[in-house]
Amino acid sequence: MARAISGVFPAVAICCLALLASARITFPPEVKALRAIHDKLKDPNNNLNWTKSRDPCTSNWTGVICYPDQSDDYLHVGELYDNLFSVLVILINSI
Repeated sequence: MARAISGVFPAVAICCLALLASARITFPPEVKALRAIHDKLKDPNNNLNWTKSRDPCTSNWTGVICYPDQSDDYLHVGELYDNLFSVLVILINSI
C-alpha cells in the first residue's frame, strides 16, 4: 500500500507543476492598452463583456484573440476580430 501511494505522489506532483507552468497571463502592457480603450468607451450594457478586473486573454474578452509566446511565457493579443468592431459600432451609435 505504501509503495502504491509513493508511486502516485510523483505523478500528481508532475501534473500540478505542468498546470502551473501552463498558467499564463496577458502581457501587462497589452492589458493596460485594452483597459485604456475600455475606460474611454461607454458600455453600460456590458456589450463587450470586458471585466476590467479580469485578464483579457484568460477570461475571453469579446473580440480579443490571444496567442502564447514561448519566448516570454505571456499570452499576447494577436487579433481584435470582427465581433468586437460590431459591438464598437453599436456603442458609438448609442452616443
